[in-house]
Amino acid sequence: MLKFNSKKLFLQEEIVIDPYIPIEIKWGDWNEIMEGTHYFRLGDFKKSLLEIGVGSNTGIIRSVTLVETNKVSLNSVKEDSHLINNEYGVPVFDISAVKEKGKVDVYCNLEVNLFGNKLLLKFREDEVDKCIHSGRVIFGANKLNELCYIKVAGLSDEETMELKDSLSYL
Repeated sequence: MLKFNSKKLFLQEEIVIDPYIPIEIKWGDWNEIMEGTHYFRLGDFKKSLLEIGVGSNTGIIRSVTLVETNKVSLNSVKEDSHLINNEYGVPVFDISAVKEKGKVDVYCNLEVNLFGNKLLLKFREDEVDKCIHSGRVIFGANKLNELCYIKVAGLSDEETMELKDSLSYL
């Protein structure tokens, strides 16, 4: 599973909502020749797939792409407003377990929740102990620093409608 190693200062994220790939988030500009990308793929690999790309040398987050989901819930999430361990920056993940192929597949139950102006991509049921805020994206981790969810907050009304439409086609 993806485990936080540290955090870096800020990189600007770009959020793209598309009819075919519901949401893709990218951080910074990178050169694949200088540093490749390792991919952590989460889901059941038939009806759900979330792909998280990290720098192959640094472990810095590069991308999050929701490729497929068969289960979308609307307005069914309670907020974690009691969290006190909030940090700010770009997550850096431990990539020591990644083999040379640069891909780790994690079979899990991927939950997609769209509520208010937020999108929650949840893949672990653990209690969240801390959050790393990177612009409009929030990464929730348990006490072992393992990634439990990714939340996109502050979606505009237009982004929310586009996302609802895109998710309805999956």
